[in-house]
Amino acid sequence: RYVYVGGEVIRPGRIIWTPDLTVTKAIQSAGGFTLYAKENRLSLVRDRVAHSINATLAEKNPAEDPRLMPGDSIQVPKSAF
Repeated sequence: RYVYVGGEVIRPGRIIWTPDLTVTKAIQSAGGFTLYAKENRLSLVRDRVAHSINATLAEKNPAEDPRLMPGDSIQVPKSAF
C-alpha cells in the first residue's frame, strides 16, 4: 500500500503508506521540495478527484494537513519563478 509523490520534490516516487501519513510528511519522505516548487498549490488526487492543498499553510496549521489514504497521489507543480 503506497502513496505517490511527483513533480518538484527531490525524490519523486512511491512512499509506503502508514495510518499517520499526511501531505507534509509525504513531501518530507520524498526529500522535500525542490528550489522551483510551488508549495502553495499542491494537487492531491484521491478517487479521481483533485484537491488543492497549500503546504505552506499545512505546515503551520495541522488541521490543514490532510491524512493520506493508500493510492493517493500528490503532484507538486513548478513555480513560474
